[in-house]
Amino acid sequence: MGVRTAAAAHLSIRSRLQISRLMHGQLRWQRSAVAAARSLRERKVPDGFLVTGTLRAPVLGRVVTEFDSWAVRRRTAETVVAALREDDVPFALLGDAPVRVVVPREEAARLADALARVAGPEWTAVPPSGVPRPLSRWLRDGAPGTAVSVYRTLVSADGVELGSAAEAVEIELWSRITDESTRCPDGGCYERGTLVAPRYNGLAAYLTPASWAAAQRRGGRNLMTHLSLTAVDEPIDVVYTWVDGTDPAWQAARARAESELTDGSVNPNAVSSSRFLGHDELRYSLRSIEMFASWVRKIHVVTCGQVPSWLDLSHPRVSVVDHREIFTDTSALPVFNSHAIESQLHHIPGLADRYLYLNDDVFFGRPVSPELFFEGNGLSRFFVSRALLELGPPSVRDLPVMSAAKHNRELVEDLSGRTLTHKVKHTPHPQQRAVLEELEDRYPEVFKQLVGSRFRAPDDHSVASALHVDRPRDRVREPLRLHRRPAQDGRHDPGLPRVPGRARLPLRPAQLPPLSRGVGPDAAERRRHRGSGSPGRVLPPDRRPGGEGSIDGPRDQPDRPWVRGLPGQARGARRGCLARLSERRPRRHVPRRLGTGCSVERRRSPT
Repeated sequence: MGVRTAAAAHLSIRSRLQISRLMHGQLRWQRSAVAAARSLRERKVPDGFLVTGTLRAPVLGRVVTEFDSWAVRRRTAETVVAALREDDVPFALLGDAPVRVVVPREEAARLADALARVAGPEWTAVPPSGVPRPLSRWLRDGAPGTAVSVYRTLVSADGVELGSAAEAVEIELWSRITDESTRCPDGGCYERGTLVAPRYNGLAAYLTPASWAAAQRRGGRNLMTHLSLTAVDEPIDVVYTWVDGTDPAWQAARARAESELTDGSVNPNAVSSSRFLGHDELRYSLRSIEMFASWVRKIHVVTCGQVPSWLDLSHPRVSVVDHREIFTDTSALPVFNSHAIESQLHHIPGLADRYLYLNDDVFFGRPVSPELFFEGNGLSRFFVSRALLELGPPSVRDLPVMSAAKHNRELVEDLSGRTLTHKVKHTPHPQQRAVLEELEDRYPEVFKQLVGSRFRAPDDHSVASALHVDRPRDRVREPLRLHRRPAQDGRHDPGLPRVPGRARLPLRPAQLPPLSRGVGPDAAERRRHRGSGSPGRVLPPDRRPGGEGSIDGPRDQPDRPWVRGLPGQARGARRGCLARLSERRPRRHVPRRLGTGCSVERRRSPT
């Protein structure tokens, strides 16, 4: 036990949170002091803007009431491209995540003139030095360097930064080869007139005159005419499971079912009332999808005949699915077992073949792409925890999640002759409907037992969240193989690379610094209260995020999402509880107050 953990054990949760806020500058007086210092650096602030950035490099941010990272990224690229076309600057586009604009180095002056026409107060430039500055100032300094990231700085009304480098357009000046004796990195010599990249970009090191000329003839100026090998272009849905634990009718049905249990048949945790508590997590999670994953095709909310009072049922991209629509044996209803409900999700009418299964307490914390969850060759990704799975057999003494994991291990051993030693992280779970259908055909007894289990039982399997098996697309006929088969054969990716020294075992939220500082996850869980006492602080409506815009967005795919904090009440979560799915990135925040909600929420009357 470290000194920090030992000290935290002697403090109350409130004290630990206050210390954490103090250490990370989140107390009201600290934020006011920083805002005052920034205002001294930039006294003249136009209406509709706020000063943001650092004391060393302040920038102006435009105040917005709604935010869609993918739409902002697209509009920024369209604005830059339009300016280059208007000034007749030769350019080509390389990739789309991020959009990379290639300009010959001899056109640097004309490029600067074109950018000067769009350099509004919120436009920011980040040269290779990494220090953001207003685009207009960077241009006045002579636009130094051979590469720059250009984006629009957007902030919420309380000054929390939204749009920044994650939505940037990369502009690069490529040098032209004039000496045919110059050696190229892949052998041989460059052709005269070849353009050479100023830095590694992961797509192209140089462009021959023929490639450049071909791009100029295309209307879109794209150098790549096909999707990359790893790109995912199939539609992807999101499935939530949700329950209103305060519904009197539901509580009465649960009490009747619980009275039929025999003593010792289930672990006490399976019938704990805390398992069914809710604090509007679904609302926050939907808002995070709208802000960071607007490429999702449709959202399905699976309930037991309940509907969130704030949900707009007329929205074309949201549907509420009753348990009776998906259970193969409706006589088993009602059920109060998430394992049973998860085993039937692939029966949702109209469900896409690829979908993400989320609990309602999982949030997206920064822009995420389909490639974070699925491979271009049809495989699903999975995310293994460092927490170990105990080697003993399942028993009623185990927590339901533990006994289900042990049963999963037995089935995996039967399927592949391999065993499971680690738990799976509590993240969005990538699923394939055809895979679940095949698993149900192969092990009907497993699904029958789950359907008949009203509460989490020692005999349960956890099908959707930890037992999803996988194979390539249907047109590639290969033997059924495990979803988390080791990747030595190069055919499967067991999640993203870990950052050495940064993966941690799950700890209580108050034991680690805030997620919105330093390193953050792509997706995070809001830990629900599992014991006695207060279930935790819930933010009032005027402190909640959201936006008024449509949840529609472009189908871009970022190769490396940037760090953002969590929306709303999830900002109080801590790193140790969260799924760390990618590398360290510059810190980003999501506002606690952004409009009145997302587009799938019902609008309140002005009165």
